[in-house]
Amino acid sequence: MRRLTTLAEESRARTFGEVLESERIEYRIETLDEGAEVWVLRDDQLDAARDLLDAWTADPTDLRFQQAQAAVAMRRKAKAAELARLRDGQARLDRAQRPVRPGPVTIGTILVAAVITWFGIGSVTELGNALVSLPDAETARLFYIDDPVIATGPDGACVPFLHSIRQGEVWRLFTPAFMHSGGLFHLFFNAYWFYFLGQQIETRKGSLYLLLGVLASGVVSMLGQYVCGWLLTDPSAWLAGNMPDYGLFGRIYLGGMVGGGLSGVLYGLFGYILAKSYVDKFSGLGVPSSTVALLLIWLLVCFAGQPVEVPQTGQTLTMGVAGNIANLAHLTGLLSGVLWGLVSHRIRPRW
Repeated sequence: MRRLTTLAEESRARTFGEVLESERIEYRIETLDEGAEVWVLRDDQLDAARDLLDAWTADPTDLRFQQAQAAVAMRRKAKAAELARLRDGQARLDRAQRPVRPGPVTIGTILVAAVITWFGIGSVTELGNALVSLPDAETARLFYIDDPVIATGPDGACVPFLHSIRQGEVWRLFTPAFMHSGGLFHLFFNAYWFYFLGQQIETRKGSLYLLLGVLASGVVSMLGQYVCGWLLTDPSAWLAGNMPDYGLFGRIYLGGMVGGGLSGVLYGLFGYILAKSYVDKFSGLGVPSSTVALLLIWLLVCFAGQPVEVPQTGQTLTMGVAGNIANLAHLTGLLSGVLWGLVSHRIRPRW
């Protein structure tokens, strides 16, 4: 290692160092009380370094040196970006290898669902009647996305769109995902699957990420169910004491305007994990193929409908063979989850 020169200003020494770097000359700068020394690390590069020093000293603004400095700056920027990419990749790999554990949002969501569903049960004495339905149906209605009413519009009777929310009951956007209208069995079933899917996302992506996903999936899935049901609702049938038919072709059951439960959120998380595991092999997310088959088959089975005659009115309605299920909430949740996984990978891959 040989000392090349001493410059009065450290900034000039570093500028000249960039010129040396552009020529692949190995150097080191030693800071002094006043100025800095430039050292060449390899003796075989000393003569070339001296030639560069002479030329740079004669005209440091020469285009050659300006281009050299720009090239060095670009190389450093590219190197910094590569290091950041490697660090980010390592961080993602570390997250993907963490043991999956339930976090506060996973547990908290299940608890909130239990508390809100409790309002539809009413009391401890009603637990026996709450296995497959909610005894206190009137209270439960306060937590659904809307409490449909019939109004008179320019074209006659109509059902106002999102009437309750437009009246200021904005909590109805979020609470339907937590109110389990199918009773305790419905709650336990959804809690199990949410625990399975939610803890994966919370471990790999963080609590805030899961919380935003739960709220967004809940709102989107219930809006999807409501919009379709609202479009199919016939106010004149309600006025005549008849029920709207929420079926297609007599064999496809879509579900009514309002519904409740974490099912739409579950399918949103399921769709997200499916998409994310496909586009990002190092996400640490995944669902066994048997579970994929089970959830997709259940989705299709719930859409299966059959014509049923209502004795009181003589109507023939399409009813779900698996029960009164908000099938469009499932489908909307699944599609929005897949989109969520694909878009999040494109916009912010480290998520």
